[in-house]
Amino acid sequence: MPLHVSPWRSRLPNLLSGLRLALAPVVLAAALLGRPGWFFGLILLALATEIDGTVARRLGAVSERGRQLDSRADLALQCCALAGLALVHPTLVRENLGYLVVGITALLAPIAYGLATRGEPLGYHSWLSRLAGVLVGVALIDFLLSGRVVLLRVSALFEVLVALEYLTIAQLLPGYRGDVASLAEAYRLKGQWLVGG
Repeated sequence: MPLHVSPWRSRLPNLLSGLRLALAPVVLAAALLGRPGWFFGLILLALATEIDGTVARRLGAVSERGRQLDSRADLALQCCALAGLALVHPTLVRENLGYLVVGITALLAPIAYGLATRGEPLGYHSWLSRLAGVLVGVALIDFLLSGRVVLLRVSALFEVLVALEYLTIAQLLPGYRGDVASLAEAYRLKGQWLVGG
């Protein structure tokens, strides 16, 4: 028997995604105003809303609208955080420009491909992409507390793996919209499509 979820609780995941989306420009504004403490604090607050997908699955409130909102919120936060980081720590950006270019290119490649081929960014919410989100959060916290950039560099390179996974899934499952946990699941889904088609 399915768990009964109140209307308010069923909206909670989208409220968390919406909060992350709303915080993204505020994160950038804090950087523009030269408030590094606020900038990092707001990023941490926004990263805390990353539980939206887990909450949606636990409450049985998963929806296509929520999946798209989550993807857009992630993209907005990543772009505003990167732009803000360049404003708050320009030396960091100059010293790590190669990693930054690789990370941004990897972040934008699946988005551009999805927009060009299906009119929306690819947003499979794979385990690898979730791990990348956690890694970015941990890397930012590590940088804030220690000034180390090693995890930021690793997270930029990790984005390349996510981009390759997303682009491969898009080739395996053209036109598929929905969550795909991994390449293994994409191969399984492709097999179902071939057998069912």
